[in-house]
Amino acid sequence: MAVLHIRQPIDECGARFGGMVSSKGLADRFKRALDKGEDERARDRQAAERRAAEEEAARTLLLDQLSEFAEAVGHVSFRRSAEGLVLRRGERGLRFLVEGNAGLKVQVEGWPAASDHSLAREAALGDRWVLSFVKHGQTEKMPLFDRGLEELMVQGLGLPRPDAEPERPLGARTTAALVGEDAPFVDEPEPSEARAKRL
Repeated sequence: MAVLHIRQPIDECGARFGGMVSSKGLADRFKRALDKGEDERARDRQAAERRAAEEEAARTLLLDQLSEFAEAVGHVSFRRSAEGLVLRRGERGLRFLVEGNAGLKVQVEGWPAASDHSLAREAALGDRWVLSFVKHGQTEKMPLFDRGLEELMVQGLGLPRPDAEPERPLGARTTAALVGEDAPFVDEPEPSEARAKRL
């Protein structure tokens, strides 16, 4: 059997056998495609790092806000650590534990692990913090501020539910101040039932 040695340049071969592209052009196209992929991956990595840093800062700010809230309530003690924040009132405790890159796990001391809640920011709600929990087999969500936080304080720490508005009797001086000096004076406070119906 004879071995045939072809010594023609690749470009000439390409021209003779159907116009194949040169290896240099093909290499350049592969390089461009690979460079483009590398650039996209680098941009994605940078965006993910930026987002993780933003999430970490948002979580730190939330823990600061919760600490300030506990201090403002006055009857709730708090302790910060690398793991998160613990709020305590008497024997009851509420733990906000760092979870993953962005969220927090919320545990009520003495409750089973299945009752753990979670806190995460929801992009669809403008990155607001949302409390998620399972109730009767279904996941429920509510904004942390203020409804979710109120529920955590009442259910988790046993704080009394605050009134929506404090009851204040409306007497003559109060009514005149609210509607002007020419208003008729009301000497009797408004009954709470009538006030509740009005609200």
